[in-house]
Amino acid sequence: MKEEQLNIGRSFDDVGITDNIMFSTVFQENSELCRKLLESILCFEIEKLTYLEREKAVNTVYDGKGIRLDILARATGKVYNVEMQNRRVDDIPKRSRFYQSELDAMLLGRGEYYSEIPDLYEIFICRFDLFGESQYVERFKKLNLRNYKELGDGAESIFVNTAGTAGEITPELKAFIDYINDPKVVERLDKGNWIRQVDDKVRFKRSNGEWRRNICNLNQ
Repeated sequence: MKEEQLNIGRSFDDVGITDNIMFSTVFQENSELCRKLLESILCFEIEKLTYLEREKAVNTVYDGKGIRLDILARATGKVYNVEMQNRRVDDIPKRSRFYQSELDAMLLGRGEYYSEIPDLYEIFICRFDLFGESQYVERFKKLNLRNYKELGDGAESIFVNTAGTAGEITPELKAFIDYINDPKVVERLDKGNWIRQVDDKVRFKRSNGEWRRNICNLNQ
């Protein structure tokens, strides 16, 4: 494969934040930007990320199916997994369930109590309307079907719809969705805006020869 092209036949100049490798690289290397992304989606403050890793491979069963996570981040008592989903498939809810089970097995060590397992936020950023409801964000927890009280297992699945048109979201998330849909909107943002910082990282990476070589190696 030629260095100037990805395996999907695109020029490196066309690679943006929606590319899985670019997405995971930019946010893994910049914990502050990752924190801002998480806060824009979850609508609560995260004091500090204590651990951040991209393209994390998880396989808790020797001969079972494993997973590769775009972003895995931790803060005190909480774990966040963020996935960029470009291609529409109908098994994403089941995939969310499987990812959670694999992460739970990884996060709880031998001899630890179940009460020690951290809260888990499984986030999929989808470039399509998965549920056909036009909502920007859909959030799911386990509920009692009789009285709708939460189970309280500390797990939540969140689906961001970049094709959404309805629902209240933070201005920060709306700006990020707009950027995903049209990267040129960054030209209208203030220089200090965190989306501008994301775009600067994207531009730097796709012009970086070492990063290009690493991408080629990954796709061989």
